[in-house]
Amino acid sequence: MNDYPPFYAGDAAPAGNDLATSFGGETPSSEPRTATDRSLAIIDLILNAQNRLNAKMIGAELDLPKATVHRLLGMLEDKGLIVKDAVSNGYIPGPSLCDMAYKILRHSASSANRRAILASLALHVGETCNLGMLDGVEARYLDRVEPSHSPLKLDFRPGSRVPLYCSAMGHVFLSLMPERGLDRYIETVNRVSHTASTLVQEAALRSRIAQTKARGHGEDDEEYVAGVNCLSVAVPTQHGRNLIALAIQAPKSRLTLEELRKFLPAMKTTAEKMARILDNEASAGIPASRTRKA
Repeated sequence: MNDYPPFYAGDAAPAGNDLATSFGGETPSSEPRTATDRSLAIIDLILNAQNRLNAKMIGAELDLPKATVHRLLGMLEDKGLIVKDAVSNGYIPGPSLCDMAYKILRHSASSANRRAILASLALHVGETCNLGMLDGVEARYLDRVEPSHSPLKLDFRPGSRVPLYCSAMGHVFLSLMPERGLDRYIETVNRVSHTASTLVQEAALRSRIAQTKARGHGEDDEEYVAGVNCLSVAVPTQHGRNLIALAIQAPKSRLTLEELRKFLPAMKTTAEKMARILDNEASAGIPASRTRKA
């Protein structure tokens, strides 16, 4: 989860580097405040970086002493907020930060609007609709709406995770990964067969990901749950860089993949509406002018 949401929206601290007094409060000492400012700036830098950043890069970008950078990075690692990537030796968001992002999206002010849009799509399609986010090597459901008549009752409540390699939503996320990140995922993930159609062979999985990239949507033909088809499209957020996706599921006995594909225009329209909500929310606290010095 590399880019969304921006937990530290403003990189420049208030005048005098005094966060508390800017809200009418007082601070007991400057050191804890400075450490907090710098830690948040490091997190924001990692979240918004195009490439993996190591300690030296982070120190140079934020103009911090080497010892300070290593101390703060160690503290953030201990808290699970960041982890070091074994291949690049750079830092990426950790499990605690990903869990925080999930909770923010689930409980944000726009969650009701997102659910209403998802419910509208479910009503139009007449099948189960999901909204999910990339969470490490899995996709995590943010919300789910099932039509009242649907006999399809899968245990995919908000917070549930599904593998990337055998889900339509996962195929979308994999198709958007840079080549190096995709190679690393394929080399390290433990692929197990959930159904007879699960793609566990590397060549087959790479072919499916290439197809997903070419056609602009993901498909799951009974690859994760027997008898269930699924389609997914990315939610084209500006701030999140397509780390959110929505999907529809249907029993194969009721709708084939070919029949599901007729709902792709409605899915893409819904995804664009979702993106506008998420972008507006992410932009709300971001000032027009940003600096990188902490």
